[in-house]
Amino acid sequence: EDVAAIAGEAQLVAAAVAVHDFDSGTDWDVDGDRWFHAASTIKVAVLMALAPAMAEGRFQLASRLAVRNRFLSAAGGGNAEAVAISTKNAPAT
Repeated sequence: EDVAAIAGEAQLVAAAVAVHDFDSGTDWDVDGDRWFHAASTIKVAVLMALAPAMAEGRFQLASRLAVRNRFLSAAGGGNAEAVAISTKNAPAT
């Protein structure tokens, strides 16, 4: 579907998509140069860091991880640092 149509249907103020294929070097984007506040993109990095830990058996998909957020937010927050303070694995299913 068209990115603009999806954004309109979702009543988004703005939407953009950018993709780079490292194998072929091909780039594709729709408004790929548009700037967005990156508040939620840290979730991708956290999931990427957790994937190897899950593969090593240190976490399960249903594990709970308590996280304390302390960071300086570009959106007007105070001090910050994201620190894992405890983990508790859910029972294996």
